Amino acid sequence: MGITSELKKSSIALIGATVLSISTGNIAQAESLIVPINTGTSGKPGINSGDIDPSFTWNYTGNFSDPRYQAYTHDLSGSWIMDGGDLWFNNHYGSDVPVEMSSFQGVAFLYYTFDLPSEATNVKLNFSNLLADDRLVVSLNETELGGFTPWIDKSTIPTPGVMMDADLNHVSQTFFSSSGPYIFDDQNLFNIGKQNVLRFWYNNTGSRNPQAFAKPLADDPRSDAAVLGVHGTLSYENSDAPQSVPEPSSVLGLLIVGAFSFSSIIKHKCQQKADDFNLN
Repeated sequence: MGITSELKKSSIALIGATVLSISTGNIAQAESLIVPINTGTSGKPGINSGDIDPSFTWNYTGNFSDPRYQAYTHDLSGSWIMDGGDLWFNNHYGSDVPVEMSSFQGVAFLYYTFDLPSEATNVKLNFSNLLADDRLVVSLNETELGGFTPWIDKSTIPTPGVMMDADLNHVSQTFFSSSGPYIFDDQNLFNIGKQNVLRFWYNNTGSRNPQAFAKPLADDPRSDAAVLGVHGTLSYENSDAPQSVPEPSSVLGLLIVGAFSFSSIIKHKCQQKADDFNLN
């Protein structure tokens, strides 16, 4: 399923989430739910930078059913596999990772799961940001949604490049800008009444050139970084869960605002890679 046919763009980027149910008089309306899908500390009370990120897991195989390990939180926006949210090193894994685990070779897969009730309708994924340092391919229930990178301009047509897979082979891929919004609302994408799996296929390249091969982090711990930054929402209507509110003006709302903090990382990498391939 190509991204050009499935991808719809909105004029407003959504950051965070609301849970909202409105009813006027004695007429109850179906419940509308909007759930945040955020890396980092955004919308996760009690989670600090360096803590385990409860929403994400990872492995090297790309198979969700294989053993997965804890992901860690970095600042307000990012998550990665390293213990304590350390973006700059290869082997700082958590205590749940086997001691014989191989080092990071430049490719990994992170996962986010959500369940949908059997009555869910009008399901949408709305991403305001799909940022990876350096490249990301997003799939939902084994259907690819698209490739994204911060190193191309939003107005640029899809840019050809490569991704390294779980077998360390490089395969052709096209990329869009990581800056959304991107809306996925084809109902055939979703497992209604079942678990749904978002997979974030990550590559570190140390380069802005989309043709550069993935590789481990650089020896210099401040010249390269590995980070995933996702901000978006899952929304749907649940017709089997009406909510009755006596007054027309009564509204129940919860707002969680996400913050972005990748600009410093990207600025740093641009300075380190001034001689790299210029996409502009």
